[in-house]
Parts: sequence; C-alpha cells; structure tokens
Amino acid sequence: MKPGDPLHDWGYDDCVFYDRAFDYLNRTRRDGEKLFAYFAVSMHHYPFLLGADPGKPWAPLKERYRTSAGAQDRCLSRFLDRQRQYAGDQSHLLVFGDHSHPVGLQGYEYQHRGFAPESFLTPLAYQPPQRARADLALGPRPSLQPSQDQLRDTLIEWMTGDAQPQSFARAIASPLASPKTHCRAVVQPYDGGWISIISGAGKFSYSLRTRELRRYWLSENLREGEYEILRSDLSSREFMDLFGCEHMREDGL
Repeated sequence: MKPGDPLHDWGYDDCVFYDRAFDYLNRTRRDGEKLFAYFAVSMHHYPFLLGADPGKPWAPLKERYRTSAGAQDRCLSRFLDRQRQYAGDQSHLLVFGDHSHPVGLQGYEYQHRGFAPESFLTPLAYQPPQRARADLALGPRPSLQPSQDQLRDTLIEWMTGDAQPQSFARAIASPLASPKTHCRAVVQPYDGGWISIISGAGKFSYSLRTRELRRYWLSENLREGEYEILRSDLSSREFMDLFGCEHMREDGL
C-alpha cells in the first residue's frame, strides 16, 4: 500500500489492496510456476463503522454489520474478477474469515459467551479448479464443519497429491463423507474461558472458571438452546484426556 491510500479504522480499502496485489503478481509471475498466495484484509471489523457519520449516534449493530458486509462483497467480487484473469480455472480458491461474530441468534451480540456456534462457525467457500470439479460434491455442505487448523494439511494435499492426516480434502470430495470423522477444538477466553471439543454432531464444552462440562447435540439443536451437564468438578486435564481429539493427543496436548 502507499501513503494516501484510503485507510479505515481497521485497515486499508479491500478493493485497492486486491488490485495492488494482483498487479504485483502479474509483474512477477513465471510461466509454469506453482504459487501459494494468501490475501489477508482487515477493513471490515467490529464495530462496523464503515460509512458512519462521526457526528451522529451509531446505527444498530445489525444495520452496521449489513453495510459492512455489502461493501466487503463488492470488493470480493473485484477480487474474483482479478483472480479469474490471473489463474483462469486452474487454481484452488478458499475464501474465509479469521473468525465469526455473534449476530444475535443467542440473544446477545458480543462474544462474552462466545462458545455458541455463531461465535466460532466461520463460513468457508471453496472453488475447485475446473479439472477437479467432476470428482467433487459441489454445493452447500452444512454438515461438514472443518476447522481452520486443518487448512495447512488440506492445502499441502491439494498441492502435492499426498494424503495428509488433518486434511478435509477427501471430505469435500465425497458426498458421503461423515462429519463424525472430524474432531476439532475451539478455545475462547470469554466468561472465564471455555474449551469445546466438537466431533461430528456432538459438542462437549468445558468451563475453566466453574469446571462444568456440558454436552450439546448440534444435529438436533444447532442454536444450542438446550444442553446436558455431565460433570461439575472436572479438571481441564481430565477433560482433555476424556474428550480430546486423537491428533491432539498425538501432539501431546
């Protein structure tokens, strides 16, 4: 970016950044070179004041959120146009946020109880290369909930063709992939800190403050209005020993 570029509270203008990034890639590209590119933008962030008049009271959060999301989509459309010009239909493309944000489904609009799904489920859009689309189950896959810590293995598998232990590439490829094969951890610091282990349709949440262990059934109650208290005197070590994912145990966590 350059001095004088549009700068907002949390970052530079997305549209300008995308254009500059692709201008650079076009100047430096080499024929036949495989390239991994990561575009990180931060213009859109709470409290979502894009276009707000500094001299007037803030609009309701949902209204500010929609305004910000609309501007973000406009720049994302610009990104997709430039990406198609650069790579055509020959690349894997993933679009995702660094985290989700509560939008009021649980009756709150902040992350103080942020272990509910709307606080950690981040929509992920995947556009495969043309050569691979005939072998993939395209369309929405709400039952498949990969974790961002699986992205590294997935990208390596796509780039090398070698199967990786924490990749979700095979789950995307198969319409029969079972969400029960996926296990991940979600950790957040609010309300004293919570650790959640999600495996398939089951979710186990442990409070570091109260030592309480809750169980949710996401397939029947995605909004988590109901839960079962399994224990109220569990240590964090016991929780991880009982419910930690296999790959976490292998890593000594």
